[in-house]
Amino acid sequence: MSGFDLGESAEDADDDPADQESVEDVEQTEPSVEDTTSEEVVDPKEEPPFGTEDVRQYSTYPREDILEKFQQIDTAEVQPFLVTRGVKNVETREIHDALYRMAIENPERLGELIMEGRGLDPDN
Repeated sequence: MSGFDLGESAEDADDDPADQESVEDVEQTEPSVEDTTSEEVVDPKEEPPFGTEDVRQYSTYPREDILEKFQQIDTAEVQPFLVTRGVKNVETREIHDALYRMAIENPERLGELIMEGRGLDPDN
């Protein structure tokens, strides 16, 4: 993994939404000549399929016990699963991306987990 602790904020994180670039600002920026002329082929088993320039930094705030359980599962199950399939150099951004994609694919379950976290019964 990248060595970035999922429980830490990035030092350069900007908590003020007014200071962050909007999607429109980013989309209006024209790619440099360097970006358009040299695209390297990335082996998906060696490196993430997207770089840091393709992500939007977005903080997450899990409770301490949930983060610890997640880190244990990542170390004991997720990373070995990936290694046995030849996947190396998994970055924190890939883990976060996968978590968001999993939530997108299971919105009802996400809602149930939010309710359960508040001590509510999602069936009532």
